Formats: sequence, C-alpha cells, structure tokens
Amino acid sequence: MHPQLADELKSRRDESLALPKAKVFPETVTDRTRQKDFLRAGLAREVVVTDADGNPVMIGSGGRRRPKTRIVAEDAEGSGD
Repeated sequence: MHPQLADELKSRRDESLALPKAKVFPETVTDRTRQKDFLRAGLAREVVVTDADGNPVMIGSGGRRRPKTRIVAEDAEGSGD
C-alpha cells in the first residue's frame, strides 16, 4: 500500500466510528472518475471516436467544435479494449 494512502486511511479512521456500512471516502467514485485517474496514471489513453467510415465523430459547435474522444484502459501488453 502506498504510504500516502495508508496515512489518509489512518486519518479517516480516527475521524469516525468504524461501522460495517461506513464509507471510507464520502463521495462516490464513478466510472468516469476512475477512467480519468487511469489516464493520469498512464494506465489508459484517449482515442478519437470514429464513425462506420472511419471519420472522427465531431461534437460541439463553432470554435468549440472538436473530435469526440473516449478513454481506453490499457492491458498488460499496452493495448486497449
């Protein structure tokens, strides 16, 4: 276990009673949050979403128009799903 995680867990244990249904962290971690964490940690990469013809799917309008992307987790060999 990373020392920073151990320290954080210890501090939270001291703040509240340890009950069977108690949460360690107050907020729920969503799949999107988890994917962004994987991306920041280098365990995932961002890829452009393409249509059936291989063209980028565009989102937004005007100056904010851009290709749609998704986060792909890498496996042990470095390839995504």
